[in-house]
Amino acid sequence: MNITFENAIQSIRDGNIPGAAAIAEKLLTREPKHVEALRLLGKIRLQDGGGEAAIGLLECALDAAPEHAELRYEIGVACLQTGKHAQAAELFRQQLDRSATHWECSFNLAWALVKLGRHHEALPYLEHCSRLVPSNRAVWLNLGNAYANLKRPIDAAEAYERSIAAGERQPSLLLNAINTYVQLNNRERANQLLALLLQAAPNSSEYTAALGIITFAQHGSGAATEHFKDAAQLGLDDAGYLDRMGWALRALGRSEEIVFIARAIIANTPDHVPAYELLGQELAKAAQGYPPEKLTTTGTLAHARIFERFGRWEGTVSGGLYANFLGVLTRRSFVGSAEPDAPAHVQADIPEVNEEFMEWLCLLHAAVDARGSFTMLELGAGYGRWLVNGYKAIQALAANDHAQAPLPCHLLGIEADTAHFQMMHEHFFNNGINPVDHRLIEAAVTAQHCEVMFAEGDPQAWWGQAIVADTWTQTHKVAKPGIPLETLLEPYDFVDFIDADVQNEELKVFVAARQALDKKVKRVHIGTHSRAVEYGLRELFHGLGWQPVWDYGCYTECATPFGRISFEDGVQVWLNPAL
Repeated sequence: MNITFENAIQSIRDGNIPGAAAIAEKLLTREPKHVEALRLLGKIRLQDGGGEAAIGLLECALDAAPEHAELRYEIGVACLQTGKHAQAAELFRQQLDRSATHWECSFNLAWALVKLGRHHEALPYLEHCSRLVPSNRAVWLNLGNAYANLKRPIDAAEAYERSIAAGERQPSLLLNAINTYVQLNNRERANQLLALLLQAAPNSSEYTAALGIITFAQHGSGAATEHFKDAAQLGLDDAGYLDRMGWALRALGRSEEIVFIARAIIANTPDHVPAYELLGQELAKAAQGYPPEKLTTTGTLAHARIFERFGRWEGTVSGGLYANFLGVLTRRSFVGSAEPDAPAHVQADIPEVNEEFMEWLCLLHAAVDARGSFTMLELGAGYGRWLVNGYKAIQALAANDHAQAPLPCHLLGIEADTAHFQMMHEHFFNNGINPVDHRLIEAAVTAQHCEVMFAEGDPQAWWGQAIVADTWTQTHKVAKPGIPLETLLEPYDFVDFIDADVQNEELKVFVAARQALDKKVKRVHIGTHSRAVEYGLRELFHGLGWQPVWDYGCYTECATPFGRISFEDGVQVWLNPAL
């Protein structure tokens, strides 16, 4: 039988999708650059959940036919469905340059931008769609959501009304519209929409939450709280409604109920970041859960004996540099110190006891425990200080143990500040490490793929660069890509150590990556920046069954096995007993 592409199309018409895929595969073995076969197979793979395979097939088709009218759009859709929102947005823009009236492309571009947190950029594309397809209810729904996110409730209400008039009855639309009308103090319309929501979804979490919102506005927290609790237990776990529930219960002094509901949501959805945040806030306020003074940690004075395994480096240091006990050379300007011109002979001592002492212990124990190779990630890496310390620890350990050769090292550093990222490359070179042999990434660590605003300042005077809101004005801010920890972990089967200093994003980052973390990572050291984050992290790691090695809260002075230490950033060190 002479198989043709028409046979595949006929199989699609007959509802035989596997048969169509098999025909497309046969055609591609005969003609690898058959554009239509690549397109068809790519779409089938996407429907089957094989997003990466679909992207690969469609990209092959684009290579074969770079002027094809629809391929950029189709690859963009595949990227959007697989969470590659920045790549999708760029492809949709390219498509629009070729076909400005392609409304689906404008709509999907707006959706990708919303996923990247860029609501201001998404808005004109949604407004453009509303003009091109004025009867499309999905367009008006999403336009309403965009206006609501941008704090434009009057425009949001009008867009929601257009979607409702076009026949849309999604419970989430009606809930958002009710919330908008409550903000506008239009209780009459809010109650009308509540009746519509009752008709559309009488037993839904959205209806129960809407009851809570209206009751809260009319009668206060006491009357509303049961509705919010019921909505959460019915499965409504949106961050905004969790916050409202928290306000209502907190006003009544019912902290224990917030804790119960948040834990119930986590039990049902273990990677639900807002529930962990709500729980952390409440535990911190009520001093419940895992107070550091009652935590059973495994760290002891004996841990400090680990320094004996590494010796103390001695040698000549060039002007402008200083050395630590591992022989790591650091440019003095990186830490704001004066740079003497003359070289000096030094014998470096072990670190002094301060809030970084536990970080040293964690790193050195990770190096000693490494088998076969040493893999380390530094999140919020700055100039890569701890990565280079880790590399040199492996070398010093091999030298002191008279090993034939140090273990191979695989280092990943992610840093969003451009100046610090460049300093990281210099720090690697100053210590004989070629950055090309490792993974250095200029980006922020986030809970999901997105674009964030990142505050930058004087790179040598300030190390508190962080993700900030669009309204931040204290320092210069720039847009940077956000990459989830789960994505960073993908290439590795086993990670010896993660060192994280991500300026109050730590709970979001680790909760979102909990499965990969538990499967692949042996140790973590986390610098913490709020009590709520600390309590949330304790809930996370205790839930995973990890062992707490060190745990000291931020802005405290604590008795430790090494004496009293003042902690500005908190310290949590966790060990995965399963690895």
